[in-house]
Amino acid sequence: MPLPTQQEFLKKYKNLPETAIELCGLSWDELSEIHDLHLSRTKELEAAAKYITDILPQIPEVHSLRFRIKNAEHLVEKIIRKKLADADRVINSDNYESEITDLIGIRAMHLFKQDWEAIHNFLTHSFETHEQPKAYIREGDARESYGAKDCAVEIHPAGYRSVHYLVTTTPSRKSHIAEVQVRTLFEEGWSEIDHRLRYPYETDDILLGQLLSLLNRLAGSADEMGSYVALLKDHLRAKAAERDEAISECLSLTHELTDVIRDLKVTKQQKTELEQKVSTLSLQVQVTQADKSTGLLGLGKTITSQNVNLPTTALEEAVDRAVAGLKAQADLIDLRKHHAKK
Repeated sequence: MPLPTQQEFLKKYKNLPETAIELCGLSWDELSEIHDLHLSRTKELEAAAKYITDILPQIPEVHSLRFRIKNAEHLVEKIIRKKLADADRVINSDNYESEITDLIGIRAMHLFKQDWEAIHNFLTHSFETHEQPKAYIREGDARESYGAKDCAVEIHPAGYRSVHYLVTTTPSRKSHIAEVQVRTLFEEGWSEIDHRLRYPYETDDILLGQLLSLLNRLAGSADEMGSYVALLKDHLRAKAAERDEAISECLSLTHELTDVIRDLKVTKQQKTELEQKVSTLSLQVQVTQADKSTGLLGLGKTITSQNVNLPTTALEEAVDRAVAGLKAQADLIDLRKHHAKK
């Protein structure tokens, strides 16, 4: 698609002043040349992008990937903005590919906030980085983990959260710079909405900014909750393993105690009482083992098994009571053995 006329372009991109073309130091013909040159290189840039996106799925923490080649019209608008911000900066048809580093844009999304570290390690070890990675965070966000990975940290005024990498890729004879943005799925959703509604042409709308800021905080809270749930799951899984091990030990002890009681030289009534106590303990351990809801640390239901009602409690309490009871029975057996020898 050809570049619109200068007048049509400035009417469309209202963020630029009417004198933008004169002030930027580039003629409309020069900008049109860059526009057309970039369009002609689209397939080449797409191949370079695909080369990277074919590699990144090797990272288990990568949930999904997207890439885009910068729109040629947006490229012209960005060059004008860069020149207006720095009149001495040289951008032309010969060097624009090295001056504008997001011609290839790749987004790698992950589920949990902590997943970015695995992606960071892969990118920095597998690709040559064009510059230091930069982490954009929101005011109040923790920054220690980014500093530990040698990332520059910058507070984004709009609350944008993402880690950006400029990597060099050479799928053919020519090298290309690609910008890889790493962020959570929630952050991707917010940034897409923010970009669609206001960037970069309606940044002064106060109400729009406030509503998008609220949405940003909700996305941040969702990220925190997602990470917390993931950590909680790991914790419960570890507790479940401890529970299974403790229950196995308790059952083994009850079997040993049953055998010992059988051989004790005590009255029939005393032996029956001991056997009943061990049986009750064994039943409690088995019911605890069968009720998976005890893994939710006391948030389960009341168990009814073999007409015995046992309240579901925290796993640790149930196991501790069982072990304490077994120890008491063992002490009693030792005492009976001591008296029997006398």
